[in-house]
Amino acid sequence: MMSIHRIALQLSVAALMAVGISACSEKGAAKPSGAVRPVMTLMATASTSLPSAEYAGTVRSRFETRLAFRTSGQITARIVEVGDSLAQGQVLMRMDPGDAALAASSASAQADSAAVTADGQSRDLTRAQGLLKEGFISESEFEHQKSSTAQAVAQMKSARAQRDSASRQVGYTTLIAPRSGVLSDLTAEVGTNISAGQPVATLADPQHLEIAISVPEDQVDQLKAAQQIWVTLWADQTLRYAGHLRTLSQVANAQTRTFDARITLDAPAGRVRLGQTASVQVARATGPSVIRVPLTAIDQRSGKAQLWIFDPARSQAIARTVTLAGVDKNDALISAGLNPGERVIMSGVHILRQGQPVRLMQGERGAQS
Repeated sequence: MMSIHRIALQLSVAALMAVGISACSEKGAAKPSGAVRPVMTLMATASTSLPSAEYAGTVRSRFETRLAFRTSGQITARIVEVGDSLAQGQVLMRMDPGDAALAASSASAQADSAAVTADGQSRDLTRAQGLLKEGFISESEFEHQKSSTAQAVAQMKSARAQRDSASRQVGYTTLIAPRSGVLSDLTAEVGTNISAGQPVATLADPQHLEIAISVPEDQVDQLKAAQQIWVTLWADQTLRYAGHLRTLSQVANAQTRTFDARITLDAPAGRVRLGQTASVQVARATGPSVIRVPLTAIDQRSGKAQLWIFDPARSQAIARTVTLAGVDKNDALISAGLNPGERVIMSGVHILRQGQPVRLMQGERGAQS
């Protein structure tokens, strides 16, 4: 619910504007006290629908993958641009492979050395087994040789695993697309030194698009209970698509202190593109009956909110105190003091007097010619 201070401020601004307009129109043309003043009126109509909420949003993909190198180094080449359509396995960036190649070469040499040692120990074990049968060595000496051979074989397996890992690190210096999609963001350029796992690009799925919006904390429950949601693209505001709330964060964003929400939309393929700006209108649930009147119709000279009603029987302006339920853009919402079907004077209310003779302006229904 909008605060009373905010409502009062908006009404005060509207009052100042109305006084200024009236002063300009009356300057140099003072009317006698009994003059019949032409007025513009609005027929009061009750409504149970609360004012709709509107949020600015951006078209995002439901599935966004942040891509990163799996090793550290300096980027030496970037092959793609933001907005490019990528196929699975396509190369995006390359990193300097020098250090990784040297590490792989060293690991390969250590694996070869370990293999030679293990092979030699295996041959010694075979000879020791023959000597044990002939009684030339003791059982303990044979067990010692057997243990040394097992250790050499284990070291060989470890060295080969390190070699394979180092070889894979060389492959990690090339960043490829894990699946098809559209490159929606780049956060690193050629010459940037990055660490392993640092995101450098974002891959988005263009087949599953939605609208990302931020919702103030006092409107979270209203969004959850929304009966209808409509999405309009700023590029073509003549078309409106039905929307559906997919997710609503349970934790406020640390920077904006608003709650992030995602709205899916029913739009034909190809009509919506990544990065477009959209407007999301949320129709709120029905509430108590209210009557909308322009802010310029509110008169606060008496310290209370009042309207001027056109009395068709006597053709007079009658002041009436009303209850404000809130403000929606340029309209005041009246919850009590005004009945449907009555005519409300919309402008020039700050110069009217109780019982002042008035007549409907030419062109209004019911106006006298």
